[in-house]
Amino acid sequence: MGYFGTLVPNTAIAKEASSAFWSRGADYAVNAVAPYALWFPVLGLLALLGAQLRRAPDRRVLILSIAPIAAAAVHTFYVVRLGGDYMHARMLLPSILGLLLPVMVVALPPGRWALAPVALVAAWALVCAIGLRAPADPASPPAAQRFLDQRRKRELPPGHSHFVTLADYDPVPFSQPYVGRQLRRIARQDPGSVVFEYVRVRTTLEGRSLPVRQPVAAPGLRSRRPWRSGTIAYTGSIGRVGYAAGERVWLVDRLGLADPVASRLRLEGRRRGLAGHEKSLPVPWFLARVAVAGPLPRAARRVTTEREVGAARRALRCGGLRDVLAGATAPLSTGRFLDNLGLAWRERSLRVPADPVAAERELCD
Repeated sequence: MGYFGTLVPNTAIAKEASSAFWSRGADYAVNAVAPYALWFPVLGLLALLGAQLRRAPDRRVLILSIAPIAAAAVHTFYVVRLGGDYMHARMLLPSILGLLLPVMVVALPPGRWALAPVALVAAWALVCAIGLRAPADPASPPAAQRFLDQRRKRELPPGHSHFVTLADYDPVPFSQPYVGRQLRRIARQDPGSVVFEYVRVRTTLEGRSLPVRQPVAAPGLRSRRPWRSGTIAYTGSIGRVGYAAGERVWLVDRLGLADPVASRLRLEGRRRGLAGHEKSLPVPWFLARVAVAGPLPRAARRVTTEREVGAARRALRCGGLRDVLAGATAPLSTGRFLDNLGLAWRERSLRVPADPVAAERELCD
């Protein structure tokens, strides 16, 4: 709250973590459980737990066993209500672990069938490891296509069986380290440049001809301070790109996970896109914030208008959006920290239209 001026992490704002999308959340739960028939081993283990609890002499054992199961149920309810996640199963892993925590400390039943539950779970784990995978076929139902198996969707290049370093991610289609290196080159050759366009071309990486996105510095656009010593770029990927780009490249995250303006865009109309990645900062907002004011060059006029950029520039100086931006970017001092505590609560629900003209009317009138 004091450092960024937000009540919750910015990712919670960008992903609208308090909103409801029940239908997609239900699809997400089915996508996580159905491929492995997880109810088969889980119900067996819970039956074992129930049998043991009925024989437990101490009521405290029952209470301590129910607590993690109840926590798992609450967590599952929240994830489903939220709409799940774009990455297969990961948001429900804590729920599954919480559901099984009591089973992990249950004594095996006496008698000749003591190891039957262990054998059941071990056998099914082997089946899952060898033969069962998350849906990843384009012919899968539409719901399955909204939740990605991140590992399976990556093409493993020769000599890189495990993705760990930037070099491992380099020789893949649309390599993000490649984009970062190109941005570093632009920052070195043309300080003060602005990048918002990427051209799809082919290049050779480690002997392979691959498609890549080539960043292009917009001719005629110059960045404002404090970005004049390098390059500022508009991009939807900030991790590997930023690490490869180095310290003289500043990134504006158009998806809003790390941007105070994009995260505050209002979701309107029918919910679309991958869970947690439904917001996208329009180019006028980017240019209004980072580029020196003046007539738009031809490159910018291909994607926006003078009116949109001007409206965005004025909206950034009005009302709650002005305060939120200052809270996240102004130099941190004791006074700013204390002011941000109040700002975080006061503007906790601030959302603005993605259309800069509409945002200007709403914030400045």
